Amino acid sequence: MNVCVDAPVPAMAAQIEQLSRFYLAGLDAEAGEVRISLTLAHDRLGSVLHQCQVVVVGGPAAGFAIEETHADPVRAATRALARTVRAVHRRLVPGPFRRLA
Repeated sequence: MNVCVDAPVPAMAAQIEQLSRFYLAGLDAEAGEVRISLTLAHDRLGSVLHQCQVVVVGGPAAGFAIEETHADPVRAATRALARTVRAVHRRLVPGPFRRLA
């Protein structure tokens, strides 16, 4: 699996890549390429938030994006990666709740 991380700070990019290796460890065959980007955003009160976007590009479960926004960048990445794992599993399991794009 190929993981590309884009973050404003190199240390943060290394930490998010380590988190992604942990969360996506069992999805090597299902998710061929994963792109993770972390950007700064502001809410309506002017507080600084971190927006993490995870896009699954390659593999059988390709073609979707997950976004999560939180004040803590690690928390935003953790929540987005956890949602990505659940979405990949939902896309691969046949059944009545499977969404066909």
